[in-house]
Amino acid sequence: MRSIKEVLDSCGAIIDKLNFDYNTPAGNGIRSLISEVRVLIDLIRRDFPEYAGLLEKSVNKLVTNNGRMNAYCYGDIRTAICMLRIINPVVSDLKIFISHSSKDAELVTSFVDHILRLGIGFSPEKDIFCSSIEEMGVRNGSDLREKIRENILKCDRVFLMISANYKNSEICLNEMGRHGYMEKMCILLFFRISISIQSGGCMK
Repeated sequence: MRSIKEVLDSCGAIIDKLNFDYNTPAGNGIRSLISEVRVLIDLIRRDFPEYAGLLEKSVNKLVTNNGRMNAYCYGDIRTAICMLRIINPVVSDLKIFISHSSKDAELVTSFVDHILRLGIGFSPEKDIFCSSIEEMGVRNGSDLREKIRENILKCDRVFLMISANYKNSEICLNEMGRHGYMEKMCILLFFRISISIQSGGCMK
């Protein structure tokens, strides 16, 4: 039997190759994705029933009656695959680094509490480094820069909390450079910020 990781990687590879808009006909790529998602649903139904239910609902409506792809269902599938690759139980000791502006501490705390801790099940003290949250960051008397460097080195995933405050912070931009250099898996989350590809992307 194939592992969850193998099927997730296969789904991810298919998604990476897909190019579509709202009128894209459902071709071989979509049919391959549907097949792999159905395999994945059976593998995760016991441990991740919420994700299995979401994927099942979305995959059943992914192709419209006129043979086109439903972009909303595709978006749900892509998001679910991304989150499952992050929380895949094969990686039981996953370490998370939250790159953010200290001015967004309230927003970041809410994200950690409601999404990472309650939603996914990460342990704040053991799995997450966030410098703005005392029990997940820097203890009194510790060197902030050294702690950040140490946790960047040992983390498995980086959440980049991109906001106007983040863009205007030299420290945050330096952290982002380190993440890219070290080739960590980064998840970019945008908060209250406009994105323009024409003007050079979100960081300009």
